[in-house]
Amino acid sequence: GKTISVLIRQTADSTIFSIENPGNTISSEHLEKLFDRFYRVDPARREGSPSNAGLGLAITRSIIEAHKGRIWCTSAAGVTGFHIEFPHHQCCRPGGKSATANR
Repeated sequence: GKTISVLIRQTADSTIFSIENPGNTISSEHLEKLFDRFYRVDPARREGSPSNAGLGLAITRSIIEAHKGRIWCTSAAGVTGFHIEFPHHQCCRPGGKSATANR
């Protein structure tokens, strides 16, 4: 089987989670629309089960954005990756103070 990589990287301001999968790449024209509601890369999957409604990534993006994060996809050289970034709250940064500490 193929290996799926799960990576977690921390920067000064955020934490980035990446899931990378070797295999077929997604063309750049699809990457721009991938998180749009009802969008599907494979037209053959447009009909059939409700699980192919094209809503999963749009819902995922909405949830992540509600938490001040962002999600994007990269696809090149036979590897496709989904990346999720969440900013650190002030209380979680090194030397940061919680909102209640100043009260």
